[in-house]
Amino acid sequence: ECLPDSVLQLKRSQNASLISLAKPIMDDLSYMAGPDHLVLLCDAEGYVLEAVSCQDINPPTGFHCTEEQIGTNAIGIALVEGKSVEVTGYEHYSSSYHTYSCAAVPIRDCNDQIAAVIDITNPRGDLPANIIKMLEMGVKVIENQLQFKYEQLRLNEINKSFSFLMDFLQD
Repeated sequence: ECLPDSVLQLKRSQNASLISLAKPIMDDLSYMAGPDHLVLLCDAEGYVLEAVSCQDINPPTGFHCTEEQIGTNAIGIALVEGKSVEVTGYEHYSSSYHTYSCAAVPIRDCNDQIAAVIDITNPRGDLPANIIKMLEMGVKVIENQLQFKYEQLRLNEINKSFSFLMDFLQD
């Protein structure tokens, strides 16, 4: 199942900040993993928001990667279990994915809720050694940047309140 383009664009605009933080990490992961791999960023509902690859093997953005839609897969399990997971070959439910190797790690927001999942997939073979560790390091960078943005917003709100209070006291 793929989202209609208008719904996908709405989801992408709602997640624009996350996509902009994740994209450089995705580019680096794609480069490190090699040309046969693609890196996906999915929202908390399992829809592909962004895809990066060194080749033209990207699945369409808007593709729905939950277990209900495509059976056992790394993205679906990471969303349900909330932890890093690797799924290879015949561990995929659908025979269409039996040549695939995938690893996924959830990205958590400032409230420790799953905001997204980052995934790396090789449609034709194995994943690099230690790929989960590379994904987890990338996710940690993204989560730290999300935390920093959140704290900047909070600090701006406090400064506005303080300025208002100072103006009030001067009057």
